[in-house]
Amino acid sequence: MVRSCQPESHMFGGKYWDSSLFRYLMLRVRADNRKYFVNLKSSTVVQTDIYQHLLPIRTPGRWETVVIPFNEFTLTSNSVIIASQPAMSETEMETVGFSISDRQDGPFCLEFAWIKAVNSMRTFGNTIRLPYTADIVWRSDFAKLDKDL
Repeated sequence: MVRSCQPESHMFGGKYWDSSLFRYLMLRVRADNRKYFVNLKSSTVVQTDIYQHLLPIRTPGRWETVVIPFNEFTLTSNSVIIASQPAMSETEMETVGFSISDRQDGPFCLEFAWIKAVNSMRTFGNTIRLPYTADIVWRSDFAKLDKDL
């Protein structure tokens, strides 16, 4: 497992990133055929709690852009899914990390060009930016969203 350092303290508050203005975590990544988790550490009561999502690699060995909605991360503690699933504290993000989820020993290759928090053209945080019309239908079509961003 690897993870980022915690952000530095700043004049407006503590050591956190604020992701509340964004809907998606976007990564430019190249990976091998192994399975990986994306781990987000948010301010929680229990120190071992992290929010996890499988890193969806579609083209192993090639660079690709992966988009994951923040609200699709699952709360775990010591690799066990928590039953109650409280919402992630979007204003108190501590670290982003990655772990191998197949639990197999051996070499691995996971490279990143960049990691960003983003919105789409139709969203701003948890709100839809454009009003609904018959010709604009919002779907979880991440392949199309990947091209639109």
